[in-house]
Amino acid sequence: MSKIFRSSSPSKAYLVLGFVLALAFLLWPARGLRSDSFASYFLKERRGASPEVSGGAQQPQGDQRPKIEEATPVEGLPAVVLDAGHGGQDPGAHSRDGVVERDLVFELEERVRAELASTNKYRVVLTRSGDANPTFDERAAAANAARPIAFLSFHAGNLGKRIPRLMVYTYWSSSSRTPSAESDPLAKPTPRTGGPSEIFVPWMEVHERHLERSRQLADALQSELGKIPGAITGKPVEAPVRALRSVDAPAAAIEIGSVAPDVNSRSLTNPVLQQQIATAVVRALEAFVGGGP
Repeated sequence: MSKIFRSSSPSKAYLVLGFVLALAFLLWPARGLRSDSFASYFLKERRGASPEVSGGAQQPQGDQRPKIEEATPVEGLPAVVLDAGHGGQDPGAHSRDGVVERDLVFELEERVRAELASTNKYRVVLTRSGDANPTFDERAAAANAARPIAFLSFHAGNLGKRIPRLMVYTYWSSSSRTPSAESDPLAKPTPRTGGPSEIFVPWMEVHERHLERSRQLADALQSELGKIPGAITGKPVEAPVRALRSVDAPAAAIEIGSVAPDVNSRSLTNPVLQQQIATAVVRALEAFVGGGP
């Protein structure tokens, strides 16, 4: 037995024993913090964090993405949210000649952002920073936190053989109110009375009160996009676009095409075309804001 425990003074023994136990306690978690599994978990949590709400996007690496000058957001201006579809490990659609939806819509979003910022009338918020891939709910949360006057989501897909083709979509589902229901007081749902239900709207229904203004936004976009030389456009389409469902603002999706495995889509990356689209989007937004209630 150690001399410590043979000491004639119990207080000294207890003091030394307490010191040893305290030292062991302090060293034990330090070893745990060096665990590779904990570090990996922490990095995964960081990668899964919510998207940054910012006036400018971090430029992903790669020669496919144009370097467009960042514009400093001005607080107090009305916000416009831009949403580039896909990202990260989700490339989206791809063409025969190597055009990827993830990169194409990011380029387009950046040109629209720069064009909006140059007007000094809007604060631009991005749902996707760089090559991240936020979930639909994370994108909607970032948008709703900004309280925007408009939400625009950019996509690319198979729209046939002719290029370029531009389509505009607004949200619709079987539970959405129809235009006639919105204009007919007898067709409107009975208002909720009392309790938290008057304050908290279900996440899946939050966009329904913006359906009419969303149609007006889509009409303005279609009108301006139709003025681009050589572009094929059509009437706005109502569809169950998941990216729009939970957005608490007037919202529309713009799809550029075609991007498909049997189509050569390289012409869609032409900076002239992309700038024409960006200019048309800004003009449409100006018309939409000017024609609002």
